[in-house]
Amino acid sequence: MNTKNESPEITHNSKKLCFESFEGISRAHLDYKWYKKDMAFMHTLVPVTMQGRGIATALAKAGLDYAMEHKLLILVFCPVVSKYIKKHPEYAKLINPDYYQI
Repeated sequence: MNTKNESPEITHNSKKLCFESFEGISRAHLDYKWYKKDMAFMHTLVPVTMQGRGIATALAKAGLDYAMEHKLLILVFCPVVSKYIKKHPEYAKLINPDYYQI
């Protein structure tokens, strides 16, 4: 069980197209899709039992770090990821300017 002081363990599930974190049977996830060669961040879901521990933030960071590491452009439809980029503008360069601006 993660406490507020621990970083949640985030894994990339490329088969389910998501970044995810588990606590018992509860699963938090950031879903993405591929649009052409871009990674499109769609939706983040954190169950009530896992909220308040920074898991949504950790999911956004994991997804953005993955995109940066693999030199991918991104599309942002997820409000959590959009908010994260606004607080961490170093990730804004990943956004494909042909499709979306935050």
